[in-house]
Amino acid sequence: MQYADLIEIANITGFSFELQSFNWMVSTKFSRGHFDENPIGTMELINGLKTLEPYWPDVERFATQFELKDAVADYVSIGGRYDLDNLTFYGELAEVSSQERAIADLSSGYFSATYRIDNFQIFTSLGFTNSGRYSFSEDGDTGLQLKSLPAQAFYQLSLLREGTESVANYYASSQRTVSIGGRWDISDSMALKLQLDRTDVDQGGDTLWLNNPDKSLDKDHIVHALFLNLSFIF
Repeated sequence: MQYADLIEIANITGFSFELQSFNWMVSTKFSRGHFDENPIGTMELINGLKTLEPYWPDVERFATQFELKDAVADYVSIGGRYDLDNLTFYGELAEVSSQERAIADLSSGYFSATYRIDNFQIFTSLGFTNSGRYSFSEDGDTGLQLKSLPAQAFYQLSLLREGTESVANYYASSQRTVSIGGRWDISDSMALKLQLDRTDVDQGGDTLWLNNPDKSLDKDHIVHALFLNLSFIF
């Protein structure tokens, strides 16, 4: 059963603040987005949950936790840059948070260093994303007495359990990436870049790699990627 769906954020507001000197820079950013409506898949989940009301008196309160209409999500980050002779260090930490179960809280960040030698640059970076995983619990979330459910309601609950976890974890991401590479400025208008990435993807935290949420990883995975890029400026 697939409940997850695309969402649209409207009325985005935010601000940024930056301090900069000759060899360093520090910045912070904040954004807030409002959701106009519930995705179709989310509404299917909410309506499905409400069919269990005869056996689950508190289902209305539980279902509203997946509402996105008029919900709010916040993004905040702090980062900076520091130059030390031929070395430049970059870093940033960010967090996305919301009161709704359908939007998983997400922490992310990166740290990188670049060393310059004439027209060449050697760089390395470490990056991560991390979301908590929601797991539906009949006892913790519902207080349902499973033994008292008729067979049809029990089957419906098993489908809805899958749906709640699908919606709550659809935008979750948990991975760590190590990169190393180099750049050669061939001329003022041409540059060649080579980069190798190793990404450790946690089970169920592979949202950034998927085009079909039904194919989420059932175990941890390692992805290697090699990029070769030739850039032109006209």
